[in-house]
Amino acid sequence: MNTFDMTVEWSRPDLDPRFVFVWRDGVELGSNKHPSFRGRSSVFIDKLRHGNVSMKLSEVKLSDEGGYRCFIPTLSKDVTVQLVVGAVSSPVLRLTRNNSGVLLECESKGWYPEPEMFLLDAEGNLLSSSPTETIRGPDDLYTVSRKVTVEEKHGKNFSCRVTQKKIHQSRETHTVIPDHFFMVPTTPSTPIVPSPPGFPGSSGSQPVLIGSVIVCAALVLIPLVVFILWRRRKNKLKNKKDHENGTEQTEEGKTKTSKGDLTEFNVEKEGEEERVALMNGGENIIKYQEEIKKHPEQSTIKIKTVFKNRQEDEFRGDLQTDINETLMETKEKLNQTKEDRGKQAEQQLEVKEKDREKTEESTEEVKVMDEEMMKTEEDNINVTQKKDEGVQNQNERRRRREEAVRRAAERRGTRQQKSVDREIREEGKEEEGGGGRTEESETEEDL
Repeated sequence: MNTFDMTVEWSRPDLDPRFVFVWRDGVELGSNKHPSFRGRSSVFIDKLRHGNVSMKLSEVKLSDEGGYRCFIPTLSKDVTVQLVVGAVSSPVLRLTRNNSGVLLECESKGWYPEPEMFLLDAEGNLLSSSPTETIRGPDDLYTVSRKVTVEEKHGKNFSCRVTQKKIHQSRETHTVIPDHFFMVPTTPSTPIVPSPPGFPGSSGSQPVLIGSVIVCAALVLIPLVVFILWRRRKNKLKNKKDHENGTEQTEEGKTKTSKGDLTEFNVEKEGEEERVALMNGGENIIKYQEEIKKHPEQSTIKIKTVFKNRQEDEFRGDLQTDINETLMETKEKLNQTKEDRGKQAEQQLEVKEKDREKTEESTEEVKVMDEEMMKTEEDNINVTQKKDEGVQNQNERRRRREEAVRRAAERRGTRQQKSVDREIREEGKEEEGGGGRTEESETEEDL
């Protein structure tokens, strides 16, 4: 059956105006449409020719719930459909250690109508938990939550199930409790929130991601720092050995040099930090040379010890400096990583903001186009109504003319009938008095 050129009315009897969608003469009529359904109700135009008059309702709201009547005046048929609106969301499980065991808390937001919540073990048995807490928000959506403390004897696999029988919807989330959660806590623990299935972008994912990045960076940088320190220390030890070898050769050469070749010595006694300066020439140099000649081995050991202590101090200072520099570089790299992450987040926010603005602009353009289309449709409807009124007026005038003609004909017929009757009566009268007049005329003729 082709219903494209028929009138199809979808309405809500409890609204004023009651019309949700009206289709007439191949176009939608929006003049009497309820404001809350503007831009949200439509029919499948390509299927009207096959008799499909179904209505599509977009951006469904809780207030859309109710009975809808479809009426086709041409066929004098109507049907009522009951719309049930529902909203669902996946539950979220949280684990927290306490002295009694592990506190298992389940919460689910954004449900309509009010759902039921169950906490189950691995075998699907109900856990003895606290009563379900229900909160209805300003948007008329329900938030339900439930808590239970479990022990290791209850197992490790648990699930939270939320169901709504009226709309035949159910959502379920599973979790596995780690072994260390059943140990007695020594410090306050931080709740763990398993990510529900189908919600990869749930709250808490960004801190976990940042923490993972920092840990990965630390795992990469720590071996790098150790390697750099090891290389520097190796180079220092190599330089130290070369320096000791050169010093030993120098001291042996100095013991063999003449008195005139000695110019200046700085000697540090073992266990003392004071230095005794031996100036060029004089008795001090002679005494020192004599002491070196008498005890060459001890003098060499003292000199080596002095240089060794000095080199160790220098090495410790250089090592500490290298460590500080490496730590500073590591901190700078971590800060740079944080800044890069922050910039990326800001760029993502800017992109999202631009997308949102474009979406708003597109929505505004669509609204303007809808208003223009509605205005055009109303103009077409007005033109159609005027044409219909003109046709009706023309038909009325034709009917009146026909009625006038009929009445005139009736009047003419009545007058003709009366004239005929009068003529008949007159002829009858003439016939009655005609015999006397004939005799008189004949007598007169005879005379």
